[in-house]
Formats: sequence, structure tokens, C-alpha cells
Amino acid sequence: MRKAILFLFIIFSFLVLQGNCTQLVIVATGNTHGALYSCGVCPSTKAGGLARRATLINKLRKKYKNILLLDSGKNFAGGVFDEFNQTASLNLKRSYYLSKVLGFLNYDALCLGEEEFNFGRKFLVDVIKENHLNVVASNIKNMPLNSYILKKIEKIPIFILGYVEKQVKNKEPSLEMIDFDSYFSNFVENLNTQGKHLVILLSSCDDAVLKSFLDKHSQDVPIVISSTWDLSLPPFEKYKKTLILRPAFQGKSLRLLHLEIENSEIKNYRFDEVQIKKEITPHQKIKDMLPRCFRNEDCARGGLYGECKNPGTLTSFCQYYEAQKINCKVIIPKKCVSCNMTAGEDLLKRFILGLDCTRISSDTPLANSLIKEFNVELLPAYFIEKNVQKDKGFRRVAMFLKEGKDYFYVKPTFVGGTFFVNRKSIPWRIDVFFSPFGRNSLHLVELLRGLIKKAPQLHLEIHFLAQEEKNGFQTLSGKSYELEEILRCLCIKELYSYSKLLEYLSFRLKDIYSTWWQDPLIKAKLNVDKIKKCAQSKEILNSLRKNTELNRELNILLGPYILLENQEIFGISKHTKVEDILNMIKKRRR
Repeated sequence: MRKAILFLFIIFSFLVLQGNCTQLVIVATGNTHGALYSCGVCPSTKAGGLARRATLINKLRKKYKNILLLDSGKNFAGGVFDEFNQTASLNLKRSYYLSKVLGFLNYDALCLGEEEFNFGRKFLVDVIKENHLNVVASNIKNMPLNSYILKKIEKIPIFILGYVEKQVKNKEPSLEMIDFDSYFSNFVENLNTQGKHLVILLSSCDDAVLKSFLDKHSQDVPIVISSTWDLSLPPFEKYKKTLILRPAFQGKSLRLLHLEIENSEIKNYRFDEVQIKKEITPHQKIKDMLPRCFRNEDCARGGLYGECKNPGTLTSFCQYYEAQKINCKVIIPKKCVSCNMTAGEDLLKRFILGLDCTRISSDTPLANSLIKEFNVELLPAYFIEKNVQKDKGFRRVAMFLKEGKDYFYVKPTFVGGTFFVNRKSIPWRIDVFFSPFGRNSLHLVELLRGLIKKAPQLHLEIHFLAQEEKNGFQTLSGKSYELEEILRCLCIKELYSYSKLLEYLSFRLKDIYSTWWQDPLIKAKLNVDKIKKCAQSKEILNSLRKNTELNRELNILLGPYILLENQEIFGISKHTKVEDILNMIKKRRR
């Protein structure tokens, strides 16, 4: 009986504790860059569009009791990342209508980025006021904006702040911007005297600037929504004590953070991404609120070309035309274990709707003739008949075409390629192109360690993503700390081995932005002073020059990529497994 009573007491206590735990869902957007409509040529799972976004947000609000809808900025049209950039007047209209939708969706808080100042301070203030936008910009002093926004979720005070990137002064020099670091220190000091609370930061700053701030204040900022320029960064990351959520580019999905909060502290969290699919019914009020189109591409419909009439007005409409048949020859390798034979065709058909492709083997007379005429280096290779010039989609791909006698050759910069035509096979050789700061780097390192363990006969070569320019070596980010990390890695490889380099990276990549790079060296039992001396030497730059020779030869600027047995090149994702690579090697033996 005593045991039964004790058991019931434990269960009751557990339920009471569960009852004190607040469930909160944060829905993050940003980086919309003027994308009003669903993408007509994208896969059905990545449609995006404001009308479908509204439908999905309404569903989430009905599903979850406690929800915060937040936006970290970089939404207006006309910026460098605006894929649909048009005239200044049409860009202004797109930004105006986007603001109307944001107001209709009743965001809990929105931050500002440089793009929001593309059309001047007055336009921005007017649309904020007209659409009742809850804009927070803690480090802008001379505008009628919130320095913070307070929300209460089940009696938990949640303070939302906005860290606006300093580049906004390039667009609006009269802005008075205060030091956010000092502002935040004073803000938190005052908050700590008022009891338990939770802070959420909306940021439009560069990732390095944000992380420099978090190096000092991470313990006081449990959540950040970050619209960064670097689209290669992961959608979700834990940095020190802070959870960083990065919105999807062009709003093609909603990124969610599910939180369990107890006594204003996060006890559990889970990241989720909900794709804005074409199957989602567009919200009718949003459709009615927006012009039908701003450009011809907004009129996309399967198998038909659309022409936008009266663009950017509420009387705009789409006029449709049938696509003509255009013949295309695709040269494919006689044997390729990693080639995706449909990807390039599918991409081209998004722009040239009537494209009809026929595949021919690389050892046929026609293929040999075309390879020689256009000096083709990568397969699959695509050749489109010249009547494509009359097609309405021609102008959209013309810059990627090279004209020949009977065909246009589609440059690999547009459709890519996998198989190098004139490179001899080197059995069991694997060349890897990557940066320690790139996406999926830790997964790649574990993948390589697994490969070496299962196939010790592998000849591994790692090539770091760096380019030599007039003023020295430059990395993808352009940051000195990335180059310094690459030099340290190269020193480990030269002074020790690839095995030791991968062991070091397995520790280092768990916190790549940490300035305490010595710790993973010590964990890997490497000599810190020896590595430091090597990384600061002039000789290591010669080694980097040699290390990146193949990058230059193959014109590889991004990664991570694997060159398999000197012939087949392909990208690595978080889903790539050791068995996948080994099976490819086995298939090449058949």
C-alpha cells in the first residue's frame, strides 16, 4: 500500500511539474527580398509566396496555443539579393504591397535591414504607420520605432529587441545609431532587477558581428532570429548558450522553434521547418490585396508562357501562349555512377517550356563531333537547336548559351556537370574540396573518417576553399579567421597526417567560431606551439598555393565536393553515407 501511495505521489508530482512548463512556438521569417509570389519554376515543395504563407500561419495559430510570429528583416525589394529586381518604381510598389501583407498577418515583432531603407526614411515610416507594423530597432535613435517590445506568454515576460545592421547608414546617413552592445548591457542590468524574464533578439547583422556580440552576452540572449547575408549558414544552430534561428531565403518555408519554458528558462527545444508547398491553398484576401503580377515570370503555368499586362497594378493580368517544341541533345557518359541525368533537363525545362531532350552516348560520332566543336569538359552536356531563339524563354537563358554551327551549347555554369571528359581514372583516389566553415563540414569529416576506416586503401586529398588574389589568399567569407583556420589545418596535415587532421576537425567543428582553437588541438594531442609557428610562417602559404592547384584547374569555388577517382564530381549533403561512396566505387569496378 505504501509503495502504491508513493508511486501515485511521484506521478502527481511529475504532472504538477509538467503543468508548470509553458509550451511556446516561435515562427520566424525574414530574408524575403521582395518575393511576393510563389515560385512558378521551383519544385512543388519550395513554392513560397505571401498568400500561401498566410494560409500556413493561420493554421499554425489555430494549432498552437502560444505562438510568436517574428521577422528579422531584409524584406523589401531592390536589394542585391532581390532575384526579381525591376525598375525603382516597381520595386517600391512591391515593397509597399509586401508591407500591407505583413500588417495583415499581424506580426508580433519585426526588425529592419538595409533593404528596408531602399526607398528612404519617409516611405518606411509611412508604411510602418499605415500597416501598424510592430517594428523594433533598439539601436536606432531618431525614428519613431520601438526600442523593445514586451509580450507576455502565460505570465512569462518576453522582451523582444532589434539589432539593426550598421549598413543601413549607407542608405540613410542621417540615422543616429547607438552602440547596441552598451544599450543591451544597460537593458539587461535593469531587467535583472525586475525578476524572471526571457529575451529574444531579432538581428539583421552579419553573422560575424552577431557572434562577436554573443561572445559577450550569450548567457542573456537565449534566442536569436537572424537575417544574415550568408545563405550558406545552417537554418538552426546553437552558439554557446544561444539558439540561432535563420529564416528561409525568399520565404520558401517557415522555420519554427518549439520551446518548453519553466521559470523563464528554456528546458527543451526542437527545430522544425515547414515547407510552403504548392498544394497549400493561397489565402484569398492576400491574393485580392496583391496585383496579379509584376513581371512575366509571375504568370508561370505548366506548359504555357505567360505575359504580364499592366504590371504592378490591381488591374494586372496574365495572357498565355502555347510553347513551341524545341529539340535538345544531351551527351551522357558511357558510364557514370554519380550522374544525375534528369537534373539539367528539368532545370532547362523551367525556362524553355517546349524543350524535348534526346540522350546520346559520349562514344557516338555526333557526341564526339559536338565535344570537339565546343571543347566540352563536363558531362552531361546539353545542346539546343537554334530555333530556340524564337522561343519566349530564350532571353532568360541566352547568357548561358554558347553559339555553334547547328546548336547552342549550355554552359556548365548554368546546368552543372558530373563527369570530366579528359581526366584519367585513378582508382581509390578521393579529392575533397571544403572549408571548415562551410555547411555540413562536421558531417563530411565524420564521413571521411568512416571511409578511411572501412577502406584503408583510399588515397585521400583535402583541398581547402581559398583563392589567391593580388592582395593574398581570400576565403569564401573573406574573413581572416577562416584563412587562419585553413592554415592551421594545412599545418596539421603536413606535420602529422590526414588522420590527425580529421581527428582535430572532429573536435573543432563542434564549435568552429570559438576563439579557443587551442583546445581541440590539445584534445587531439597535437603540439599547439608547433602548429601556431607553422601557421604563421611564409612557407605554409606556398603549401596552400600547392594545395589549391586542383581548385584552380577545375574552377571549384564552393563546396563541399568530392572528386571520385579523378573523374566524377558531386556535392555532399548531411544525408550522404559512407556506404553511398563505397557503393559508387564498387559500381565503377563493374
